[in-house]
Amino acid sequence: MKVFSILILTVCILVLVACTKDIGPNPDLVKTEFCDTITFTKHVKPIIIKRCVSCHAAGGFAAAYGDFNTDTYTGIKPKVDNGTFKGRVIDLTITPTMPFGMTALPADTIAILKCWLEAGAPNN
Repeated sequence: MKVFSILILTVCILVLVACTKDIGPNPDLVKTEFCDTITFTKHVKPIIIKRCVSCHAAGGFAAAYGDFNTDTYTGIKPKVDNGTFKGRVIDLTITPTMPFGMTALPADTIAILKCWLEAGAPNN
């Protein structure tokens, strides 16, 4: 009887240890690892050049609101500091939203910009 009780106890312990719910990677850790790789030069600047410079450059109709062509970081940083970049591009709470007259930015592009902003918008 004692051997049977030990056997039952062992089986119960094995069942409890073996039964786990695999929920995948921790989304907070994945985001942190992703965000740690984002740099202005490699990730953000190409987005600004592709999506913003056509209007926000010398001669563009929105150049008065920021010239992003000459020095992209110097042009965009005041908009980041006063919150209009986030409000117009990320949150879409300030009109006109950007990019003006175009479809909203894709989710992966928004994720890159959010990471950069959350890191303090460094010029790296």
